Amino acid sequence: MNPKNDMINFSIIIPHKNIPSLLEDCILSIPKRNDVQIIVVDDNSNEETLEQLHFMERRLNQSRLSFVYLDENQAKGAGHARNIGLSQAIGKWVVFADSDDTFETETINAAFDNYAEDENDIIYFSINCLDVNTKKPMSNADRMYISHLCAENDAENRCRYKIQVPWGKFVKRNLIEKHSIKFDETKVGNDAWFALQVGYYANGVKIDFAKIYNWMVRSGSITSNKNEEALLVHIRLASKLNYFKESHGLSKYRANVFAFIPMLMRAKVPVIRAVSICVKNTSNQYIVKDIVNVIKMKLA
Repeated sequence: MNPKNDMINFSIIIPHKNIPSLLEDCILSIPKRNDVQIIVVDDNSNEETLEQLHFMERRLNQSRLSFVYLDENQAKGAGHARNIGLSQAIGKWVVFADSDDTFETETINAAFDNYAEDENDIIYFSINCLDVNTKKPMSNADRMYISHLCAENDAENRCRYKIQVPWGKFVKRNLIEKHSIKFDETKVGNDAWFALQVGYYANGVKIDFAKIYNWMVRSGSITSNKNEEALLVHIRLASKLNYFKESHGLSKYRANVFAFIPMLMRAKVPVIRAVSICVKNTSNQYIVKDIVNVIKMKLA
């Protein structure tokens, strides 16, 4: 494919903070194409990292690659960084990546060719889930992502309303702009609201089982943070998502907030308080049902 120099079909947005070597792996996994714009938004990395980023920028010397540097007054986390990236995206499609993940180069290159002119609003793809150090497959993707993608029944709606990550899909930029969809600017879970909103408003979606993305699981990442503060943010987010689904006739895709109780207890939260937190973040009509379902799940 040889697009005109002024034609950008895909804008790839990558938030980053203090992991320059992994970021470079991510960038190098992206096919070099004239129709692909890469936007790295650095969220106030330390001075040593900034020096490495400036050197990386000069060394890679890609005309379609740009770095945005946020200082301490502008830095508000990955959600804000992604929103900054969206403000600079010019492609027909927006593609997201975390800076510690990579793309499957040949597979996504073929996807770029296949879907540049596609009429759907979202293309959902399959992914790999790998240990960042050993590169061995992990089961996280089966539990959190691929089970929805490959569901025998209702896969399309499960992708729309259950997949809570921004990566692993192509999203039409005009869909995002038409509905003024933004990322939450929280420390954790900033992407779930965005994923739900694009899924809800998309006129047409398609599922492609090609594995275009490598989700790298590592200790110390934001998604691995399971302390009490992070869990409370996740619970409040789940409650927000549930309220939206309940209000729009999508209650079957709700999340059971009471499933957080074992994690809260591992974070040293007393069981009575853990239950109270979940009750406060669950609509009254679902409290008993959700408690019963969690007990059944644990017994099973």
